[in-house]
Amino acid sequence: MLPELSVGPSDIVIEKQRAGAFAGTDLDQTLRAMGIDTLVLTGAWTNLSVESTARYGSDLGYRVIIASDGTASQSAEMHEIALSGGLSMLAEIATCDEVIGALR
Repeated sequence: MLPELSVGPSDIVIEKQRAGAFAGTDLDQTLRAMGIDTLVLTGAWTNLSVESTARYGSDLGYRVIIASDGTASQSAEMHEIALSGGLSMLAEIATCDEVIGALR
């Protein structure tokens, strides 16, 4: 693991046991308690874990942004199908540079 990605003392860690990050966790309650209403998603398996989290988050009313070059899948084709299919209808798709620029 990169040292830049190590867990810091003020970081909140939520361990998931299912495909999506919301099912079976207290993620929704934690985010709402912090006043967070926007999710920026990165991670592995664009067409499974990222998509499951995006769908659930969207259903809960969060604004969902997918970092297209911050996600990956088993193949480039599966990745692109996920981004251009259902995800494009429930989330904003942006590159990591676009997300970072918007946060500045």
